[in-house]
Amino acid sequence: MIKVIIVDDEHHVRKHIESICTKLFSDEIIIQASCATVDEAVYSINTHKPDLVFLDISIQNKNGFEVVEKTKNFVDCEIVFVTAHEEYAIKAFEASALHYILKPITEEQILEVVNRYKKINYNISKIDKLSIFIEHLSGGAGANQRVVVPNQNGFEVFSANAITYIKADGAYSEIYSLNTNKATVCSKSLKMFQDILDPKVFHKCHRSYLVNINYVKSYDRTEGVIYMIDGTEIPLSIRSKKEFANAFL
Repeated sequence: MIKVIIVDDEHHVRKHIESICTKLFSDEIIIQASCATVDEAVYSINTHKPDLVFLDISIQNKNGFEVVEKTKNFVDCEIVFVTAHEEYAIKAFEASALHYILKPITEEQILEVVNRYKKINYNISKIDKLSIFIEHLSGGAGANQRVVVPNQNGFEVFSANAITYIKADGAYSEIYSLNTNKATVCSKSLKMFQDILDPKVFHKCHRSYLVNINYVKSYDRTEGVIYMIDGTEIPLSIRSKKEFANAFL
């Protein structure tokens, strides 16, 4: 059973999340506590040690991150932030492996989050996850940008300048860089990387590829193929040709 705690200062939101969980996962989820304040949440999490916590970002006049800070040394659980934050924060959530759902909450959102938890249960401590979140939230595109990618043992840090291209593989992405001989596979979408990387450097030349134009060796207009410096051949879609050419002007 997946042990769940719900934290939100709005009673109807807590009941809504609980009813969806019960409806969709009646045999797999047990609701251990429903909390309206930071203090209640901290006590319940430290007492019950849940697997999954739905945590509102704004709890009365306090911040949901206070709950994380006050429980991180005692409990290692998956945090699902419930938020109405702007797009920049959502990108940071995505990049950090911290899950999030947007209000108003739907069955589809809960279904996706719980299924992701069941399918990809990375062995990353909550402290590491919070660090990754802060890394992406405070960092920005630029020469010194770093990309932090979670894996089964923790996380791996890439210099954006060293990434040659990224390839989509279904719901996953393959990262190719100068420093490795093989691709690094992660559970983040190509769109997530497109959102956080510098658009002046990383160009989406095809629905399945994001290339660093600094490592493009040549382009065959007739064949519609981009040749990278390592010899890799990457297709260029018709709709992306003009934008790709403009990137070199």
